[in-house]
Amino acid sequence: MNDVKVYTDGASRGNPGAAAAAFVVYWPEGRVDHMGLYLGRTTNNVAEYVALVAALRYILNRGVESFALFSDSELLIKQIKGRYAVRSARLKRLHEEAMSLLSRFDSYRVNHVPREENFEADRWANETLDAARATMTAF
Repeated sequence: MNDVKVYTDGASRGNPGAAAAAFVVYWPEGRVDHMGLYLGRTTNNVAEYVALVAALRYILNRGVESFALFSDSELLIKQIKGRYAVRSARLKRLHEEAMSLLSRFDSYRVNHVPREENFEADRWANETLDAARATMTAF
């Protein structure tokens, strides 16, 4: 499963504000899986990390041994690569969880991409947020 590609994104309307996380997994045989998670009120950085952790759990549970990760969050990518310190207590917990999950893979590549190249994960995060907000205002 060396050709597995994982794109993650978080969205927050306000910072903090209503937030969602999403990921998209592109499988070598052409299948595409995606998941969006409504998070309630939190920051965009927390949403980015929740998307990463959820994606890592998802692919681990499906037997993936190596993959390429793509995110438009420069902070997340540089923290995962050890180039930026993690100062926020909430992000430290999520970062530690992500690093623990990453250690379970044989190999992985972590890539920062421009937002335009992360459009599917961005779309799912925003659609999840829109759907949750629509449901909450329906009553």
